[in-house]
Amino acid sequence: MIRSLLIFSAIMLTACASPNSEAGKVSHVVKPDSVELPKESQIAGYWVVPDPKTKKPDCIVVSYEKNGIYYCRMVAVYDDYGNLTDTAKKCSQRAKAIKGSPLLCEFDMIWGLKFDGKKYTGGRIVDPDSGKVYDCDAWFSPSKDSLVIRGKLLIFGENVFWKRATELPDGAAVDLNSIVPNIVAK
Repeated sequence: MIRSLLIFSAIMLTACASPNSEAGKVSHVVKPDSVELPKESQIAGYWVVPDPKTKKPDCIVVSYEKNGIYYCRMVAVYDDYGNLTDTAKKCSQRAKAIKGSPLLCEFDMIWGLKFDGKKYTGGRIVDPDSGKVYDCDAWFSPSKDSLVIRGKLLIFGENVFWKRATELPDGAAVDLNSIVPNIVAK
């Protein structure tokens, strides 16, 4: 169980990076505020998931809503050095621990979050490196100006802080009207 907790602590912080990927270059950036986002949610939008050691981006995630339920999907993936390797438009890295080895940018790594009046609860999060699924809650922290993702295993949990993205690499913006939830782990 302790090993599972240690693995979990790296879910969002290291699962997005792949040291064997060829580093890509950002040819163009998009301002996230130019992309249509729901205004009624503090958690909807594009978020940067930092590497715990270097503080460079590991990935950029979009949090979106469908029928009152919130999901999160990777839209940009970086290597261990902070270089862009994949985007939603052109993705080659796969979640090998998940059945069918889906592309990292084509499935929802968080799903099932519902607003309970205070925070978003009842969600699930999958670790793409192990395929393990954990309970998940989320909320916006004004004091840290961050989206807090709390993964839980039984009574234990860990908070990870995502910062709102101020720029998106070319190919990372997705059409939120046409995105369809894709849950690959149950």
